[in-house]
Amino acid sequence: MPINRLVPKVPDPYIGKNEQNQFWPARFGHIDYLIEQINNGGAIPEGFSRTYTELITIPGTVYASGGPLIYNFPANGLSQQLSQQGKFIIPIGFTVGILETVTPPLLPLIFGGMYFNVLSPTTSANTKITNDWALSTLGSSYPTASYTYVPALVETGGFISQAPIPIDQSGQIFQLSYNPGQGGYYGTADNCLKIAFSFQAIDIDWFLKLTN
Repeated sequence: MPINRLVPKVPDPYIGKNEQNQFWPARFGHIDYLIEQINNGGAIPEGFSRTYTELITIPGTVYASGGPLIYNFPANGLSQQLSQQGKFIIPIGFTVGILETVTPPLLPLIFGGMYFNVLSPTTSANTKITNDWALSTLGSSYPTASYTYVPALVETGGFISQAPIPIDQSGQIFQLSYNPGQGGYYGTADNCLKIAFSFQAIDIDWFLKLTN
């Protein structure tokens, strides 16, 4: 389990009330706190991984031109921050949703032939990491929200597997993309695309050696 940041307390809960040196903040009693945390969750191995969820909102105005657009996740997003800290991001899946706050003037925000990529900054090559998906609120009453779950799996030749992602020590960039002639349409300021990106973050160095 992760160890929480220590906050010095006075009086210190790990030192007896009659202790004369009670007003030494963060005295050795905090060592007991660390021991308890580790014992409760087991030892933390090198390369320890946590599961994260990055929340992304793409305004409907991005698609207002009526045509499909490629969208890279924000450069300051959680996955990018961890990648820049030397973590290797392993995608788990994407919960994708549409929010429509008012009845659209023409048609609702419609997506078709969409998928997710991971880009390598060094080689500029991309790897498709999901199957295609489509989403719309067509036929719904408004305001409304619609969502689907897109696992980080790709079907090829009848086999479903996780796409192999080469380890690029310069980082990773995740991208929403589309098939030719498809994409997102009819975006307005009254709707948006929501993405909850779930992933693991593991130290790249752990992958690049033969021991723990």
